[in-house]
Amino acid sequence: MTETSTVFIPPVQLESFTEFMRMARDAAVVVFSPEYLQSPFLDDERRLRRLTVTAVGVKRKDVPLTFKYTVDHERAVEAHQGMDPSSALSKMVLEIRQELEYYGNVVNGNIDSETTLGELLEARP
Repeated sequence: MTETSTVFIPPVQLESFTEFMRMARDAAVVVFSPEYLQSPFLDDERRLRRLTVTAVGVKRKDVPLTFKYTVDHERAVEAHQGMDPSSALSKMVLEIRQELEYYGNVVNGNIDSETTLGELLEARP
């Protein structure tokens, strides 16, 4: 008899969007998670802070893995030189969204992949 146990494998953070797209094509689902800057005023327009895309359920050697790619202002300005950071990020997010929707199943949402604060405090001696 063999014993099996559940093992948590943290998401793999990728630095290249091209590499992420190779993984996303094999994913069960891709989660599109925009994060916005906080404003104390209710009538301010929402401005993007960063975008995290997560490819969930990518089978590698029969093990489902999760891959992440994050775009922030710095990456967006590098890709779209001459634009202000907010416009560059908005344009890059739109391009990424269109490419992801062409290849697969994209949903808006958030995936909790880190240990929650409550779990950390509970594990503390």
